[in-house]
Amino acid sequence: MNRYPYDEKALEKEYPLAARCARPEGSIIAVGDVKIGPGTLTLIAGPCAVESREQLFTTAAAVKAAGAAILRGGTYKPRTSPYAFAGLGEEGLRLLAEAGREFHIPVVSEITSAELLPLFDGIDMLQVGARNMQNYALLQALGRQKKPVLLKRGLAATYEEWMASAEYILREGNPNVVLCERGIRSYQSGTRGTLDLAAVPVMQSLTHLPVLVDPSHAAGVSEWVSALRRAACGPYFAPCRCWVQAGRSPTRRNGGFCGLRPQRRRSRPGRSPLQGAAEEGAKRKMEKTIKPGRAPRAVTVPLSKSEGHRALILAALAEGETLLPPLPPSGDLRATMVCLRKMGAGLTETAEGLRIRPICRTGESTAAPIRPDCGESGSTLRFLLPVAAAMGINAVFTGKGRLPQRPVGELLAAMEQNGVTAEVRQEPWEIAVTGTLTPGVFRLPGKVSSQYVSGLLLALPLLAGESEIVVCGGLESAGYAEMTAEMVRRFGVNWEKTATGWHLPGGEQYKSPGRVALGGDWSHAAFWLVAGCLAGPVTVAGLDLQTHQPDRTMVELLRQMGGKPEQTPAGITVWPGRLHGITADVSGCPDLLPPLAVAMAFAEGESRLTGAARLRLKESDRLSGMAGLLRAMGGTVTECPDGLLIAGGGLRGGMADPCGDHRLAMAAAVAGLACREPVTVTDAECVEKSYPEWWAELEKR
Repeated sequence: MNRYPYDEKALEKEYPLAARCARPEGSIIAVGDVKIGPGTLTLIAGPCAVESREQLFTTAAAVKAAGAAILRGGTYKPRTSPYAFAGLGEEGLRLLAEAGREFHIPVVSEITSAELLPLFDGIDMLQVGARNMQNYALLQALGRQKKPVLLKRGLAATYEEWMASAEYILREGNPNVVLCERGIRSYQSGTRGTLDLAAVPVMQSLTHLPVLVDPSHAAGVSEWVSALRRAACGPYFAPCRCWVQAGRSPTRRNGGFCGLRPQRRRSRPGRSPLQGAAEEGAKRKMEKTIKPGRAPRAVTVPLSKSEGHRALILAALAEGETLLPPLPPSGDLRATMVCLRKMGAGLTETAEGLRIRPICRTGESTAAPIRPDCGESGSTLRFLLPVAAAMGINAVFTGKGRLPQRPVGELLAAMEQNGVTAEVRQEPWEIAVTGTLTPGVFRLPGKVSSQYVSGLLLALPLLAGESEIVVCGGLESAGYAEMTAEMVRRFGVNWEKTATGWHLPGGEQYKSPGRVALGGDWSHAAFWLVAGCLAGPVTVAGLDLQTHQPDRTMVELLRQMGGKPEQTPAGITVWPGRLHGITADVSGCPDLLPPLAVAMAFAEGESRLTGAARLRLKESDRLSGMAGLLRAMGGTVTECPDGLLIAGGGLRGGMADPCGDHRLAMAAAVAGLACREPVTVTDAECVEKSYPEWWAELEKR
């Protein structure tokens, strides 16, 4: 056991520049102002792929706040599948360099070809990915320039092959090489790769080059990243560095997430963590099989979740008691109700509906913070952050699932410009907000979530003076903000629409209208309307044609495809018909992408969906998830940065993994009605987030 397996003289001869004897004290590599080498502990974090400015800058802010020293982001992504998203390329490099300047942090990105070198001027460190570890032409080109190189170990590379690749770079004159262990292929399938931590002490004995560990790619599941990180950075491995993937990962397993804060699972007493994970895994594997056949003839959709969020919050802010109709038992609406109770509202469920008594306003900032739990609801978080701050309620907002990775940075920045202090914390993830909002101008970039605007529309009338919301550029999903503005008006506060946003009065008191009626949910109705086209007829009841819900446009989109929706006394009836492909921009109604994609898969000819880049930041990467779903059922889909290109002609059927996303599960179920073979939807209980009655309704056919 004490025999050293490597011959030092042979190493010196084979790797004269990389071997430890060339620099026994160890190399220290500078990346901007960051030093990587003996006596340092360096954290590198960032998104697997740069997808948009909003996604990157939100992640960069979190990475910087968490204490990471270097920001990473993929712009040229070598993918196993030619249909997978391969990065934004040159545009991604420009955004990454801009983020580095904005947040004063060095940046690293993968380079896949020597011809791309001129495009990487703004990048501080060049990464060679596992697939290119033995791309010798690339290694030699990187050796002829002086920027630091991050050399990842190949998927099945030996230590000697890894060192030989480093030698190629060193031999050309570039001494700035950092090695990275990222997991190797092995016989096990429980993780994406096998993290070879033995590589750290072995390579530190063989070479003077710093060794970095990437726990995210090896794990592939967020829950295990933190444990691997601690193992990599433990006392024995103190000299090594750590790499963490923060943000959405297109190659994640089961909708998993490699982030700065993995979710924690609690085990019951007497049950090991392994047993707990196994039991939870079994629970999450609930399946539903849909056989081809007729859709339900008549469906009454639940009340609108979007309208419900807004009505709940305004009722809690309004003078007098408000009665809402019985709300659907969705997880998101429950989260808003839980948070409002924490803030002091009284909510009582009765036979005739939900009675809401308002929050008692003090006008002064509270001393002890409350801890509202937003669950997985982005609407709850983004609406209540400014509302709590407007009321002077110090709060620490918490959440779970994908919520910690969903963007909120631009909203917090606007709030901080107007009297509030906000802090995003990690492990556990939470957002602490202290102070009271002051009246003024609230500026937001246009390519952000309309939920930011909705939150401010709800909150700003509570301030002492007038305020203005200025949206720089066109607002995506503007219809949702308009829905909020109309609901504000229903509770007695008027506003003025401006060329760039809204002007809101101050010192207002919302007034309860007493009973508040809500319309049916058009985003859920869209799935039944498509079911009518494929396996109908289906009559959908409970919908308001005069609603401000943007998803009402589904009727017109189906007409453009050749569908046959018509208004009847019982509701909207859709008859089967021959569909043909169209191009549809869903930037104003992104929730329609899953049902539209299913309709397009059964249409004649090719269809294109655009304007959907923000769907990568939903409950799953909804864009990649939808593409994978259709491919699993036999469809032909090309994934684009902001949409999908879908070849029609029908689907075969098979296993459909919705990645824990409620809308993808419903899309798979509707597709199953018209497939040639049954469709089995895994993780079927994920519909409880928005439509718990979905499966029961589907079984009425």
